[in-house]
Amino acid sequence: MTDTYVALDLEATGMDPAHDEVIEIGAVKFRGNQIIGRFESLVRPSSPISLGIQTLTGLTNDALRAAPLFPSVAPKLRDFVKQTPIVGQSVEMDLDMLSAGGLRFSNTRFDTFELATVLLPELPAYNLATIASVLGVEVPASHRAVADAETTMVVFNRLVERAEMFDTQTLERLVEVTTRGDSHLTRFFATLLRERRDERQPTGTSIGAQLLARLSESAHVGPEAMFLIPRDRSERLEPTGSDTHVSLEALDRVMTSDGPFSKTIPGFEERPQQQQMLQAVAGTLNQGG
Repeated sequence: MTDTYVALDLEATGMDPAHDEVIEIGAVKFRGNQIIGRFESLVRPSSPISLGIQTLTGLTNDALRAAPLFPSVAPKLRDFVKQTPIVGQSVEMDLDMLSAGGLRFSNTRFDTFELATVLLPELPAYNLATIASVLGVEVPASHRAVADAETTMVVFNRLVERAEMFDTQTLERLVEVTTRGDSHLTRFFATLLRERRDERQPTGTSIGAQLLARLSESAHVGPEAMFLIPRDRSERLEPTGSDTHVSLEALDRVMTSDGPFSKTIPGFEERPQQQQMLQAVAGTLNQGG
């Protein structure tokens, strides 16, 4: 994705915009992996911060007493961000905190939390540290706004790289599905799709192309990379008029640890949630859904 973005992160006295206050703002303007500019400022709260917040952030009440008030910082942040799309981890929460202080942004926004739930569906949790760890991004030990904004930038770029591995039909389907929820995810996948269609002469240097090249040199392709292998797609399925039900028992046998999947897919594991989903889908089909 070739646009310019601003990764935004805040530190605050709590998570309730109605009662808590911003104490630090960090923002990084970037295009791809290139950082164009940084914005960083402490913000003086109306009362001393708790020991817990001091321990978490490393900020002290002495440092914050010398900081400017939010009304002085807000215009500078507005000038830095302007109309640039905003990237953040649970970004709506940060924007709500700013809005409560009187600074409202209507910019397009991309939430790395929301993107990760689509692009990394297997994660046990979706906090910034967990997402970054899975993507191989080093996370600073302290909770400081500009450092977390830089981490968010790198995480966003890695998620873009992962999305670029999808084939065109998958991106088209993601645009279609996310449109139903009127989500900023739609803009994300639509941008990738538009840029792909604008490429007149693919160079073969994309992340997906490089990974495919490595796979072609390897004797073994793991299940996590099988979706990248080019393959012929079958014709679209059409209703046959048959009302024969799918056997739920037969489907269960397919997904067991000694079933045909386990003998075909390296590293296959029996997962109750997968079986429950299969049963739900098959049951819906049997009922005419």
